[in-house]
Amino acid sequence: MEKEWKKLIDEVENNRSYNTDPIFNFFDFIREKSTIEDKRAIVQEVERRIKKVVNREDNNPGWFFRNFSDTERDLLDDLLGLREVTLDEMMLHPTAAEVERLSKLNDKLYKLTLECFEQCRNLWLTLYRSPYKVDDRFCYDLESTLRFEYADKDSVLHLENDDYYGSDFDYMIHLTDELLSTGHCKMDTIVNGASADFFGNEEDTLRELTDTLDDGTSWAESYLHNKAYDHLCICYAMHALHTHEPWCLPDILRMDDFTVRVELKYDRNISEQRDIRYADDGNETDPHWPEDVPCLGRTQKG
Repeated sequence: MEKEWKKLIDEVENNRSYNTDPIFNFFDFIREKSTIEDKRAIVQEVERRIKKVVNREDNNPGWFFRNFSDTERDLLDDLLGLREVTLDEMMLHPTAAEVERLSKLNDKLYKLTLECFEQCRNLWLTLYRSPYKVDDRFCYDLESTLRFEYADKDSVLHLENDDYYGSDFDYMIHLTDELLSTGHCKMDTIVNGASADFFGNEEDTLRELTDTLDDGTSWAESYLHNKAYDHLCICYAMHALHTHEPWCLPDILRMDDFTVRVELKYDRNISEQRDIRYADDGNETDPHWPEDVPCLGRTQKG
């Protein structure tokens, strides 16, 4: 059996084309033929190969990774994908402690989502009611982020069943986050829609800055679609973390470092030629704030 799964990993590692057959052949083996002991050994073998590609210098601080070539990144993506599915398959029958941890983390992500939107509304109202803003809505941008960010070893929890999975969770979570943060597959946020287009009035913009995706319907998709979690209402942020980014559930349960970041930015470009051409194009989008909104150089009524 070991010879069979090592051959499957070899085929994935040696396949640097767009042919996905080796990956799906590996998935079929994991789901249909492998035992838990096989899966644990596969996780450790895949991680050994990942570390060989990374080739981190022994004297480098633990939080630094070198730059990778495009070929190396593609190989790491493929190997991490094998690890992700294997670990998710190992958690098809979660323990009571894992279900409880998932529930607590789901609640935390939902509360952080609400916090993100609340601070978006806070900054928006501060701007909207300020008499010191310029009379051009397009100079302002509101950006928000909720995401996991590896900072140090405190970013990853060690759980009682770590040995069951056999993974070097701290190393692999750190590496995956580094690849996400510096590569083509980065998601800016696991919150959807927390941004403002600065509509003409306060009411319309505040209505946009609300969490409409968490409406009481569970986002239980992929490996979150499991009878063990039927009593949970999976929030959108948990769904996005698991299905939009390459995180398996065992990784997610060990995450302990989330960042909420909301920024109001002012950015004005000055070009007389562009302004003239913009006006000549007959663009109907009005950059001005409503007449009753305080702005610099605007006389306030009353």
